[in-house]
Amino acid sequence: SIELPGKRNDILKNVQIPNFGIHNIRNATAAAGVAYLIGVSSKQIKDGLRKFQGVQRRFNHVFTYRKSLFIDDYAHHPTEISTVLRSVKNVYKKEKIYCIFQPHRISRLRYLKEEFANCFKMADYLILCPIFKAGEKIKLGFKYENFAKQIIQKSKVNLIMIEDENDLLKFVKQNIYGESLAIGMGAGSISNWIRNLQNKL
Repeated sequence: SIELPGKRNDILKNVQIPNFGIHNIRNATAAAGVAYLIGVSSKQIKDGLRKFQGVQRRFNHVFTYRKSLFIDDYAHHPTEISTVLRSVKNVYKKEKIYCIFQPHRISRLRYLKEEFANCFKMADYLILCPIFKAGEKIKLGFKYENFAKQIIQKSKVNLIMIEDENDLLKFVKQNIYGESLAIGMGAGSISNWIRNLQNKL
């Protein structure tokens, strides 16, 4: 239902958007309201929303391997990660969810360690990559292995630590198949890792 000042109320039915998550629904609703306000027809609004390609590195489907979807996402802050995983779990209820997470910046991980430890609750498996340091030369201040243990304890997730891109390739070949989602998350080189997998599998 569209109710705007100075305009006749209208109802848009059977609206489809290719993205999921409450934030995308809210954004689509706001865009539809503005379009309607400036005189765009209901049909054009519905067509535009249905065809919208989304924003790069926001839940982009990269490829499918053995019935598993491989996704690239920019989420690198605990709140973003929780939101994406919650949205995924709401839509893909039966699939196994593999989160392939590369922390971005030593400083971010250092100051948000507790928040990161709690943000993977909606994943079934967490593949924890080395930190993408982004040129920082500061010390982490705690053992990375202890951080992994804290995630297991707080998020109740199966966790696998990997050393590099080749380790990720081995893990995928040996473990990911069937109806599942593998979501690469982070603001560093993880996007390239996920895209490179497609050519190596």
